[in-house]
Amino acid sequence: MAWLTCFITCHRSPSRFSYIVCITSADHISTNLDSIYWYLFYNFLRLSMIHEGWTERAKNLSHRMVAEALLRRHADPNFADDDGYTALHVICTRDKDDGLLKEFFKIVDEIPTSVQVDAKDRFGNTPLHLAAAGGKLKLVELLLKRQADPNSTNEEGLTPLHVICTRNKDDGLLKEFFKIVDEIPTSVQVDAKDRFGNTPLHLAAAGGYLILVELLLKRQADPNSTNEEGLTPLHVICTRNKDDGLLKEFFKIVDEIPTSVQVDAKDRFGNTPLHLAAAGGKLKLVELLLKRQADPNSTNEEGLTPLHVICKRDKDDGLLKEFFKIVDEIPTSVQVDAKDRFGNTPLHLAAAGGYLILVELLLKRQADPNSTNEEGLTPLHVICTRNKDDGLLKEFFKIVDEIPTSVQVDAKDRFGNTPLHLAAAGGYLILVELLLKRQADPNSTNEEGLTPLHVICKREVDGGLARQFFMVADDMKKQVRINAQDKKGNSPLHFALSRCRNRGLVEVLLHRGADPNLANEEGQTPLHLVCNKDHKDNTAYQFFEKCKFKKKPVEVDAKDKQGRTPLQLAVANLLIEEVNLLSIYGADPSKFVFPSRNDFYEALGYPRRRQFVYEGG
Repeated sequence: MAWLTCFITCHRSPSRFSYIVCITSADHISTNLDSIYWYLFYNFLRLSMIHEGWTERAKNLSHRMVAEALLRRHADPNFADDDGYTALHVICTRDKDDGLLKEFFKIVDEIPTSVQVDAKDRFGNTPLHLAAAGGKLKLVELLLKRQADPNSTNEEGLTPLHVICTRNKDDGLLKEFFKIVDEIPTSVQVDAKDRFGNTPLHLAAAGGYLILVELLLKRQADPNSTNEEGLTPLHVICTRNKDDGLLKEFFKIVDEIPTSVQVDAKDRFGNTPLHLAAAGGKLKLVELLLKRQADPNSTNEEGLTPLHVICKRDKDDGLLKEFFKIVDEIPTSVQVDAKDRFGNTPLHLAAAGGYLILVELLLKRQADPNSTNEEGLTPLHVICTRNKDDGLLKEFFKIVDEIPTSVQVDAKDRFGNTPLHLAAAGGYLILVELLLKRQADPNSTNEEGLTPLHVICKREVDGGLARQFFMVADDMKKQVRINAQDKKGNSPLHFALSRCRNRGLVEVLLHRGADPNLANEEGQTPLHLVCNKDHKDNTAYQFFEKCKFKKKPVEVDAKDKQGRTPLQLAVANLLIEEVNLLSIYGADPSKFVFPSRNDFYEALGYPRRRQFVYEGG
């Protein structure tokens, strides 16, 4: 018997005897199949399948005889390894088609023995899935003609048709696939859905494969089928990050078939294809959709129209200008003051983003500058809440003057705040100045009774904003109520003195005539507040000196509603400097009452203790 060398290897686990490669010399090949069989048997090798070995060289060396020998000795052609791979799976994953599959089927037919053409590996893939994934047309044809199921699904729910439509190239495979199934004939489910609900048309559209899209549509694929996200193929096209003419051709194809496409279909978030195209800034897609009668006023679950979506984008690339141009040409009407579920109009969103060009375009389209959202905010409020001043407010006023249209500069939000309140709260000096010059009321109060000056004094330190506030108000001949009290009776001076390191602001207020003896609803004067906290910047001294200079006597022995004097609070807070100053400026020691235990607790930040009175009997 001729010498035969067998190499036992495995492409997944070298320790397992999963397939055999036989190499020998053509001059010494044995035709005695029994001797091959017994050689393998006595080497304790299981007669399973030939997973590898049929190269051109192998065929030249008559290795077909080895496979035939094993199969004739009842080797199982359907034996699967740990990954569920049968011989048929392995053949369909090879890099080239050299006639191996054809020879395999020829041998099993001659024996004969049955082959499971739809056997699945551990991922649920059949040999047809693998052949399709590799773009092996001849193998696909052979398998289909052997009754391979073209609708079999793997664990992802993908059919071979899905697999073909996910490949990153079109080499004619799909066209031939349909040609073959028509010749057999067998039916193919062109609208089969994977586990995410995607049809082959969804996948072809996502990949931008125009030829595949055309072939599928001409096979009656449903252009309105939705996946789990509610996306149709049209949605998918509009989410792609480039416009390569696919949508234009898509519409051209459906018109030729013909079939209807729902251009206003909504995904699970309520977005239409127009919403998605607008969000991506895809001008050509927006134009095509609008010319196909897409509704420019359709709202998603957030209440956003495509116009809202355009105005939320973080850049202006001319999309809004072209959007209006297109709707004028069609023509169709656009609701420029449509409100989302929070009550925001497109103008609110453009203002919030600081998009001047969009603001201008919207205002020139008669967008209402006084429209309010759920919070009662107008676009003017929104501009005044932005954390920077980039000239938007100045241009806003310039535009409304040119149109012209009126803007309510003292409009109040649901908390009663005017734009001036918000600009003051943000410390935006230029905005405050612009609003005052537009006749904004410097004494308007919100629901807490706070004026813009109160708001300034709640946040201001050095007095710069307050000083400018008064200067502009003077220029506009507007009287500022320096002693206005909020609902708790606090004046701007109360707020200024309730904070540390605020000498500059206190000086400005006293210079403008703030009353140093005005008491709030708790009976506390500004001096009580000075003595209730260590300001660490000689605030008490400056307070007394400024009042002396302005000839405003300070009531140093004023009592709050708990009967406490400033001196009592200064002692409770251990403020030695303030105690000395109060003595210098006339505090009456005969009226001094030593602080209670609760006063000390309060000064130290602890809650006041309850006092219980025991009544014996």
